[in-house]
Amino acid sequence: MLAGKVDAGMSDEEPLLHVLSTNSNLAMLGEPLLKLPLGVGFRKGNTELRDAFNRFLAEIKRNGVHADMVDRWLTRRDIRMPAVPAAPHPNGAIVVGISGGGLPYAAMQDGAYIGFDIEMVQRFAASIGKTVTFTQMPFGALIAANASGKVDLIAASIFITDERKTRIDFSDPYHDTAGRAYALKPTSRAPRPPRQAAAESRCSSRSTISRTSGSASSSAPCTTSTRRKRSPARRSCSSTPIRT
Repeated sequence: MLAGKVDAGMSDEEPLLHVLSTNSNLAMLGEPLLKLPLGVGFRKGNTELRDAFNRFLAEIKRNGVHADMVDRWLTRRDIRMPAVPAAPHPNGAIVVGISGGGLPYAAMQDGAYIGFDIEMVQRFAASIGKTVTFTQMPFGALIAANASGKVDLIAASIFITDERKTRIDFSDPYHDTAGRAYALKPTSRAPRPPRQAAAESRCSSRSTISRTSGSASSSAPCTTSTRRKRSPARRSCSSTPIRT
């Protein structure tokens, strides 16, 4: 984006807000493109573990732990991982598939995973007398790993969708999020090469472009020409808005 190869991107809202808090070159665009709930994924048939998680989720929503996590990780964007009490006498481990896409949900810091999803899973494991083994993998591999039994559950800020529910089961939603578009602020775009900028400047002065709506009129495109020795080389530029 900084190099001008793409004009905009899309991200989950909370990770994007975290990036925007540390990068003044980017800006969020317009309204959310979609809103969906997030859930933890379980292999179909593993209803015992899924039901245990749903009971755990209902309990932390009731006692205020969930609200505190939302406030710290998602609202205030506090990146300090709290000390989560472990099970006093663990009787095994659960293997959790994650995709460390970044804060506030999951990221690596000082050799350890941190984030909302990480804390939530650690608290859940402790509540059922287990320890946690995290398995990092590409996001696109999570559902297949879960469906095949390579991991016990997946927690990676995953949208609950009907298509995904045909392959795995989901917990009750633990948060709702939105998909948002973002782009570089105009002053952060890479400068155009002088020849291109000059050609666009000549075109823009001859094209009727609405500065308020960003739309161009139906007037014909203008053409500029440059010559090298005896071989003419022509460049045409249409009357579409010029990105700044």
